[in-house]
Amino acid sequence: MSPPPDSGSSRMNYSSGHPPFKLLKELVKPREKPTAPKKEADMGWLQKQRLIYDNKIPDEYQEELVLDYMIKAGYLDAAESFCQEIGRPFNVKMYELLPERMKIRSLIANGKIGESIETIQCTLPEFFKQNSQIYFMMRLQELTELIRERKTQEAMDFAQKHIIPIAEGNESCIPTMEETFALLAYDNPETSPFGHLLDKKKLQSLAYNVNTAILRLKNFEDKPIMENIIKLVIFFAAQMDDKPLVEEPEIMNENDTLRLASMLFNTIQKVPADCSTLLDKKNQ
Repeated sequence: MSPPPDSGSSRMNYSSGHPPFKLLKELVKPREKPTAPKKEADMGWLQKQRLIYDNKIPDEYQEELVLDYMIKAGYLDAAESFCQEIGRPFNVKMYELLPERMKIRSLIANGKIGESIETIQCTLPEFFKQNSQIYFMMRLQELTELIRERKTQEAMDFAQKHIIPIAEGNESCIPTMEETFALLAYDNPETSPFGHLLDKKKLQSLAYNVNTAILRLKNFEDKPIMENIIKLVIFFAAQMDDKPLVEEPEIMNENDTLRLASMLFNTIQKVPADCSTLLDKKNQ
């Protein structure tokens, strides 16, 4: 992580594979004092809030927000480095299931759904008993990945063995199953009417949902505190400004903290599906 502009202390560097740490630090880094203060009428909504609250939130609380996000999102290396940087011990409770969650999330994001299922079954044997819908969605995504790789016969065999038995016992699964099966009818499924099912963003969404369900199973808060704070900021900004800060109405249903934060701070025009690329785009 690069040091803030006015910092003279040495800081650790994070690789591009880590979460966009600089974006998180937008919430906690010291603000530069302007040489000539702006008139309040010339300030944006966010600038006004910073003017009010700068130096009023204890550093310990700000650090807790960042660490809470890293732990719940499953970023082990970044969380350990951050604890070392702020001089805080990385205790056992923080560490519980974090390496496993990080591995599961990475496997899903890279389309290795079968491996992620095996990892969950070994780590949390009770997980799928309490999350049958997630199990179905993971198996369906596994089928989708076979279709993406044009393994048609393997996909048909897989569906017969793993998908159809689930749908036969739960009619609510049938419409989603049929949409996925429809991809097999096209030579180029990506350009078919059902091509949205092959969108890589579905992998990110599935990884998020699985991670959230694991946290809930272990009686942890299932969402980062920062996510709720950012949603509240966006909501109140939209209520108080003459022009809404965020134009997309679905943003309040968005599940990804970094995507919310990027829109709040206007870091980029379009948020990439893979938020690990966000830092690179911001630095261009």
